[in-house]
Amino acid sequence: MIVPSVYNNMLVDGKLYYTCSSVDIYSLAGKKSVVGEESGWTMNEMKQCVDSLPEGSQIFGANNKDMMLSGFMWGGIADDYIDWNKGECSFDSQEFKDLLAMCNTGTNSEEISVKSDTEALNSGEEMLVTAYCIDPNIYTAYKNAFDGDFSFKGYPCNRKSDGIFRLTSGVAMSTQCENKEAAWDFVRYLFTEEGQSKTYVASNGIPTRKDVFDVYVDEFTWDKSLDDVSALIQDRVSTYVNENK
Repeated sequence: MIVPSVYNNMLVDGKLYYTCSSVDIYSLAGKKSVVGEESGWTMNEMKQCVDSLPEGSQIFGANNKDMMLSGFMWGGIADDYIDWNKGECSFDSQEFKDLLAMCNTGTNSEEISVKSDTEALNSGEEMLVTAYCIDPNIYTAYKNAFDGDFSFKGYPCNRKSDGIFRLTSGVAMSTQCENKEAAWDFVRYLFTEEGQSKTYVASNGIPTRKDVFDVYVDEFTWDKSLDDVSALIQDRVSTYVNENK
């Protein structure tokens, strides 16, 4: 059985045309004292937060206009302005104009801050960082680094999601496949306990098979120290490397 939230998001008109054995989770994150404790926000709520920033602060370490806009669109905000079923869009709305104005506060420079996320947020120079490949050990690292003053706010959108997930190992079988039996064997292996375990050890992806996912979450408990997490990852990867050298 696939994790229900992943399965439901792969459906197209109620049908499953492809599947995946692992996913990654992404989010925008910042200090609770700056962006608020509640996860998820709309574009208008984010704009209010940006407008309250002290002089000299910026939204991201990469303050490039184009990079900010493309980052927002990549984060799923485009769905707020496109009705795919009706074939209509609303990029002339005031809300999208406000988004453009917010991105326009950036520069044309492609320079990126060399400071760590901790330094940038604690200094107040940046409001948000992009948190990649979030899993229990990444969550623990952020939580400990900011002594709990940290929130995964998510990309601004009307549904107020606190993050998005990306399929890291999508797979499908073509109707023209010449060896369907071998293809099915490959797909089946990806969803065995062995296949799922190797996937998340090798790629840090989050397994999508429900029982393996449950074990994964239990092993990466949320209250471990950074040293414990580092040791666990070192042990797992070393075992995998030695088995496959």
